[in-house]
Amino acid sequence: MMVKIKFYFPSQLRLRKAKNKREFVALIMESMHKEGTIKYAGYLKEKDLREDLLRHLGDKDINLYKSPSSKQKQAIEKDVRVAVKKCYSVLPHPNPPIFVFIYPWFPNADDNISLGGITALAAYYTMHLFVNLNSYARTSLEETIAHEWNHLVFYRHHPEGQPTLRAHMAMEGLAEVFGEEVMGGRPAPWAVALTGKEAQRQFTALRAKLNVKGMKTYREVFLGSKKYKRWTGYSIGYRLVSEFRKKHPKFSWEEMMKMKPENILETKIKKSDGRRRY
Repeated sequence: MMVKIKFYFPSQLRLRKAKNKREFVALIMESMHKEGTIKYAGYLKEKDLREDLLRHLGDKDINLYKSPSSKQKQAIEKDVRVAVKKCYSVLPHPNPPIFVFIYPWFPNADDNISLGGITALAAYYTMHLFVNLNSYARTSLEETIAHEWNHLVFYRHHPEGQPTLRAHMAMEGLAEVFGEEVMGGRPAPWAVALTGKEAQRQFTALRAKLNVKGMKTYREVFLGSKKYKRWTGYSIGYRLVSEFRKKHPKFSWEEMMKMKPENILETKIKKSDGRRRY
């Protein structure tokens, strides 16, 4: 079996115990403990899992929560399995099965639109998917699965611990290009937040920070700050990996995933490459 799927949507009855988002997360983790799945969540420390769940559940009121119907769960599970099978056929995971944990998501309006009703994170051998049942689309789910699948394979070939800024750029670029090739569709908004010219200029300016580790620099460059536009790191990675892919079309995805990030980010971005419209 390539994938094991678990839904973590508290029942409406149990939800009465949750007065805020932290208590909501406590209900989820209580279920994970009872089912014995918390050890498969991909975290060394429970507090890190708890903080990531809190960070990714979204900012809207949890009172908007509703449990998925059996039909919704079956449809999501089917779509996940189909997407995983497609990814595996192009890029096998070296140590299956992988685990997919699915949670509710309470996004603000802007994030809900830009992310297509779904967001996610990957933790070594587990995908954590956060789904807005009212707005997610199958295409968004498939693209997200492909992106996170690529991350999980990357982690298996690069287990050296906390990544550098350069490794983050390579990892996100690989995931975006892989998702496009496997699932089709247009580049994601974060992949083309910068034009080719802008991305090259920022990459050059960031050279002194490429070997820096830690989440502070990552958040500034990828999530936005006074100095960097939101999604700068994603755009740089996407542009550079796209250029690398054009230059080396015969490399298999398995070969690319084993390469060192500095070798993947060797190509210059075409400065004439403009922003794509949506």
